[in-house]
Formats: sequence, structure tokens, C-alpha cells
Amino acid sequence: MPHAYATPADLRTHRSEDDLRQLSAPEMNGVDDARLERALEAATAEIDGWVSGRYPTPLDPIAHNVVIACMDIAFYRLQLAHAASPSEDLRKEYEDWRTYFG
Repeated sequence: MPHAYATPADLRTHRSEDDLRQLSAPEMNGVDDARLERALEAATAEIDGWVSGRYPTPLDPIAHNVVIACMDIAFYRLQLAHAASPSEDLRKEYEDWRTYFG
């Protein structure tokens, strides 16, 4: 069963509603929580892949930095899916998390 280290509600506290709407459901008048959940699940799988050689996954308990990483990675991946290229700040944030967990 898919799991995620962060929830759409967490992501709403971390990124603006307008950004989330534009990346999850540009054709709708709101945020598509199902798309956010899939992005968070994919980010969780990515994190698990990075740490699985050192720690049992899924991680439990979940450290706050893992929640933040999950949200940042999901947002980056949503940006990749909907934009020609993510901003330099988002790309660096993603690369920093890869280095941190790698």
C-alpha cells in the first residue's frame, strides 16, 4: 500500500495554494489532492530508495526533515511535470536533498 511521509495538508502549509493549484490542477479551480498524494508518494519512494541501504523503510518515526524533504521533492517533481524547467532554487533544493540522503 502506498504511503507518504507528508500529506497534501502538510504541503499546503509549505507552499502557496496558488502554486499548488497551478501544478496539480491548472484546469480546475482548486487543488487536486489526488495528484498531490501521488507526488508525495513518489517523493517518499525516492527517499526510501536513497536510505534503504542504511535504514529499514518506511522510516519510523518520521523525522521533521524527512517530511520537509518529501514536500520539497514532490513540489519539484510537480514542477518538472508542468513546466519547461523548474527554477534554479527548486533544482538546488532537490539536489541538496539528494546529497543529504545520499
